[in-house]
Amino acid sequence: MGSKERLLIPYDRIEDHINCSICLSVMRGAVLTPCGHRYCTKCITEWVGRNHSCPCCNSALQESQFYSDVQFDSFAETILVERDKAEQSYFDQMFNKATESSQDDNSLSTTSSQFEKILKSHLKSTLLSHQRYFDKLREDFQRKVHLLDSGIWSDLSVGDGTESEKDIVKSTLKKNLEESERLAAEAYDRYLTEHMPALELLPVVVTVYIAGKDLRIPDVVIKPTDNSYQAIG
Repeated sequence: MGSKERLLIPYDRIEDHINCSICLSVMRGAVLTPCGHRYCTKCITEWVGRNHSCPCCNSALQESQFYSDVQFDSFAETILVERDKAEQSYFDQMFNKATESSQDDNSLSTTSSQFEKILKSHLKSTLLSHQRYFDKLREDFQRKVHLLDSGIWSDLSVGDGTESEKDIVKSTLKKNLEESERLAAEAYDRYLTEHMPALELLPVVVTVYIAGKDLRIPDVVIKPTDNSYQAIG
């Protein structure tokens, strides 16, 4: 295979290799241990301060043994950029197919096609941002559950750390996740309902120039249903 051959690898096949095994998020400020494992600087520093060992292999470990892995940080950032491009491409293809299907309908006017293009552009951007938002909520939930199971309690109050205490906190976290998703979806639905205007209500602001009198009238508001005489007169 040539060096310039494009190799498409699903993100979920790579994700585990760039995620910190302590917080389950993409490693930030990656450090390498003498035993060959990588973690976020903050995560492994806190872990070693409590356990004095590597979370993966249980080898004795001290903070002075960490090595900053700048090259890995650059590698992970490149993967995230390519992931975002792939997400954008997915939504582009989805909406392009919808556009092609619409264009097959000969009854579709040029004007309506222009409005469809605008709506699809905003819808595509909205879907992508909200997909990432909900993914972030779920990732945060999984991270906190993992922290509970790993014995890191810095951000979580679990009493004495018994299994029953953990189960209570996990249940609370899950309810919070479900409630957050529900409230976010309802809030967005309500916002769209209240702010999605009918086309005939959208104003257009123009400047009118009367050539014979060399007169300019700025900020004339015209509705799509108005004609020029009604708007000016």
